[in-house]
Amino acid sequence: MKKQKINLIKNIKYKFLFWFFKRIATPIQPIENEQKQRLLIISYDAIGDTVATAPLFHAIKKARPEWSVDFICRDRNIDIIKNHSAIDVIWNINFQAKPLSLNKQDKLALQTLYKQKYDKVLYLGQAMKWPVFYRILKLHANERLALPVKGLSERGIDLIGSNVFHRYIGKNRDETRQFTKRMVSILPDIGIEGSGEFNYDLNIPRKVIIKQVADNSILFNPCGTQSGNTLSADKSDEIINALIEHGYQVYVFARDEVRKCLTENAISKLNFISSTSIIDACNAIMDIGLTATTDTSIGHISSALGIKTVIIRADEAWRADGDPLSGNALIAAAENNGTIEDVSIDKIINLVQLHRSKEK
Repeated sequence: MKKQKINLIKNIKYKFLFWFFKRIATPIQPIENEQKQRLLIISYDAIGDTVATAPLFHAIKKARPEWSVDFICRDRNIDIIKNHSAIDVIWNINFQAKPLSLNKQDKLALQTLYKQKYDKVLYLGQAMKWPVFYRILKLHANERLALPVKGLSERGIDLIGSNVFHRYIGKNRDETRQFTKRMVSILPDIGIEGSGEFNYDLNIPRKVIIKQVADNSILFNPCGTQSGNTLSADKSDEIINALIEHGYQVYVFARDEVRKCLTENAISKLNFISSTSIIDACNAIMDIGLTATTDTSIGHISSALGIKTVIIRADEAWRADGDPLSGNALIAAAENNGTIEDVSIDKIINLVQLHRSKEK
């Protein structure tokens, strides 16, 4: 009974918000566009999620090369996606930010965005934030479409009935848990037949960062931004020693958060890489040619670049849902609901060796 009352209150609150937004979110007179289908895609804004969405861009452009594809992206992701061959325009906007958190660049970009005219706006995120819905209602679009958001009906929120979106497209998490598969599940609903192939190519401009790299080199990254994917210094030490014992030269990024995961003993054995940008980091990954990482963003990037990658992670279903499908990643996961500290050293080494053997 208490839960029903809470959902009723939420339902009334959201209905009022959506009514209010529609009253005040009057679209600006649009600029007339050239005669071609134009899409605006608003996706998740984490780096790994942006990389994992790349196959959707390729699939749209391959099937409909005449369509123009715009993408909204934050500062932290823009370098990884700005050279993507299937994206025509990138809008550098923190689309989820509250009004007072917007910087001058965001505000100017939003005002320009509101003058554009789109055939379809595709919202692929899951963030239930009022600034997102307000800004979507400000856009000029023949159709506003969204991936189904799990749990909305239980919370008394109806995005279709409230006319925030015209219809849902694609699969929800219960129907398709794997992240990239869920992103491309929208294709039939926008008139494109899915091929089942996943093209992760990011079109990163190539330059040499590490001039002389031995064949038996590996990039090791022991820390990540998500909870539960950073190794202790002792565990990192074990992995580094095992890699060195098997003849590998081990490289790490020269970052403070990486050094915190290393013992003094390990530091003396490692090769440190200085990178000033994500493009430099990508090129260092390509120079080395083999990656072992706990950070899923690096795992996604490395495997998308065509580099053999071992992702070290805890045994959790939500992490498995995001494992990359590029064909270049092997997963060293803990067993029996274990943490990242429980991942077997032997398992990590065996997967690294398996990748190396396939290259020979």
